[in-house]
Amino acid sequence: MSISRVHTWSNGEVLTHTDLNAEFDNILNNAHSLTFPLTADGTFGGFKATGLGLGLVSSPSVQFTGDTNTGIYSSAADTFDIAAGGIRAASFATVALGVNYLELNPSVATAAVKLDSEGSDTNINIDVRPKGSGVLLVNGETVTGFLASQVYSY
Repeated sequence: MSISRVHTWSNGEVLTHTDLNAEFDNILNNAHSLTFPLTADGTFGGFKATGLGLGLVSSPSVQFTGDTNTGIYSSAADTFDIAAGGIRAASFATVALGVNYLELNPSVATAAVKLDSEGSDTNINIDVRPKGSGVLLVNGETVTGFLASQVYSY
């Protein structure tokens, strides 16, 4: 959508305050139409994009063209969620005064990807908890009696 002219002046016509005010009011009242839909990549010049809606799993705040139920949203305060196909695919939350976190690293050919515990503590556990009677599977095999000092290959 674009803004259309309110008045087209002709040669020799006297500009009135009413016509000028109408033209400026048209621009001010329809500013959204000046920029949206965006027709090119934009830059924020070091500024932040703020004021995004929280979104929903079925309609995330940040969506992709032609896929309105896939993207990112926030299901609660201090929570970052990823939706895929209208389903919560991942959720990242925090704790008050949190200092430790997970880091996921890609790999070069023939090397393993890495999931590391990182943070300011010296020794950081990774606590994996299946829900209900669920079990921990590694490469499709149930892990029982897992000890951190042992190396398992499957």
